[in-house]
Amino acid sequence: MLKLGGRQHIQPLVANGDAYSQLTLTHLSDVGTVSNTFAQGKQNYANKNYDEAVKSFNRAIEILEQDLSIVLLHRAATLEMKHDYEGVIEDSSRVNPDSKSAVPDPYVTAAHALLLQNRLPEAAAHLRAGIAAVPTTCIQHQTLVHLNNRVVTEMDARNQWMMKLLPTEILDRILSLLPTKTHINLASTCRFWNSFMLRDWPGMWSTIDATTDDDLPEHDSMLQRVLEALPPSKVRRVKLSMNFMVFSGRSVALLTIMQRQRWNKIEYLGIRDPHKFDICNLLQLTKSSLQTLELWSTDNSTDAEETLINAQEICPNITSIARHIQGRQKLHQILPQLDPSKLVLTRLKIFDSSQHLNYARREDASLLQTLGHTIGSINDQYPSLQELVIDSLSRDIF
Repeated sequence: MLKLGGRQHIQPLVANGDAYSQLTLTHLSDVGTVSNTFAQGKQNYANKNYDEAVKSFNRAIEILEQDLSIVLLHRAATLEMKHDYEGVIEDSSRVNPDSKSAVPDPYVTAAHALLLQNRLPEAAAHLRAGIAAVPTTCIQHQTLVHLNNRVVTEMDARNQWMMKLLPTEILDRILSLLPTKTHINLASTCRFWNSFMLRDWPGMWSTIDATTDDDLPEHDSMLQRVLEALPPSKVRRVKLSMNFMVFSGRSVALLTIMQRQRWNKIEYLGIRDPHKFDICNLLQLTKSSLQTLELWSTDNSTDAEETLINAQEICPNITSIARHIQGRQKLHQILPQLDPSKLVLTRLKIFDSSQHLNYARREDASLLQTLGHTIGSINDQYPSLQELVIDSLSRDIF
């Protein structure tokens, strides 16, 4: 790839006609061999030697299939000269699988057609398949390796050129809107994106959310590999569920890895249905770094309230708390568990998804009065408070 006058000039990796010149299967079998084998099968049948007849017919089919593969490859290379690249790919895919594992021809021919259309990732995929299928003892194996290396190098160069067109803050903004699962897929596309996503982009692992279907891989083996590859020092935000009946795989795996690899740089921790034993271990792990704690809980759970009490004892650097309450839980039951002597809060957000807060807004004067006293009390107890939210609408807020 060249850059002329500030613009990208793409040099073709292959040219029309290259596929034909690189074919290794160039001669058909002797017609007499097929005829003789077929005749032998017929004779064995006439003699009621059916096992030998089947062997003869199988051999004839193998010869014909090999010859068909050779003809298909030559037609594919000819279609390339007519710029019928989809026809090239189709003919290459029809080549006998036994021929595919013996020679690089179908992989090279299909890759050339894709490269002539600038479909580099697909071409690289065909070449990788060929490298895996063709024996390393085959002299043409290096043909696949060499072409694949050229394709990968070209993809890296083009990606780097594209990166220079986008300001860093715009690229960071785009990537930050995508879930971790998409980041992982992007890192799997080529060496450049792998290096950039896994090593250079600070936002890759900054947030790990195990409570949604879109963020982490679904399959256990892939999930385990991804989590084990995470650099613990770069993870800043973690959201998981301790209601393992709902989010069993992702959250259990994440919690296990966090404790095993000592993720002690976490600044934000969001927990759904905290379990007092697991949450205490997690608070101990993040006691020096944790600044924001967000809690959700079901109607009958008291572990969230115990978590608030324990967090104040264990994590002295917490400055932001968000609590999502529902059902029979009440606002005035939450606030007494916050100890102003142990926390220097700058942000406090309480979301009550039950109806009593809405009733207080509309018609219940006593509840309105209680709410007013509560807000006044919070302001008196936390002079450092910069933001206070009490609402009935639960949403992501940090």
